[in-house]
Amino acid sequence: MKRPIRIRNESDLYAPVKAFLAAQGYDVKGEVRRCDVVAVRGHEPPLIVELKRAFSLTLLLQGIDRLSLSDNVYLAIATRPRRPARIRRLCRRVGLGLLFVSRSRVEILAEPAPRGSPVLRSGPAELQLVTLKRVPIASVCFTSCNTLFTL
Repeated sequence: MKRPIRIRNESDLYAPVKAFLAAQGYDVKGEVRRCDVVAVRGHEPPLIVELKRAFSLTLLLQGIDRLSLSDNVYLAIATRPRRPARIRRLCRRVGLGLLFVSRSRVEILAEPAPRGSPVLRSGPAELQLVTLKRVPIASVCFTSCNTLFTL
């Protein structure tokens, strides 16, 4: 049985990601405005994918920078994370999607969450729904039960 070829560098991720997006009807281009992959379909906003062999802070920061260009930003990695649930949660919290790429397929680990979308937080008694929003630091105070209030 033939072993799958390992992805050795970032450029090896491009072909599987391009094929995956093209199969969904996207027109895919590489290296557009410092983005590794940009895909467009009809009049939809562009979909941006940043490619790296493994998840890292550099990749996360790149993805956050790309959110200024589009709300549909994915991070594509070739090495499965040791703690995928934590990485998935982190990506969703900042509004990024996450793709796992091998030579033969692309797997969506997380879809990009709209910024400001609700996040579930567990409290001492029950789960409470909290909507995240940007608040100036001076207008935030915390109570003894760790509930966030805005003034």
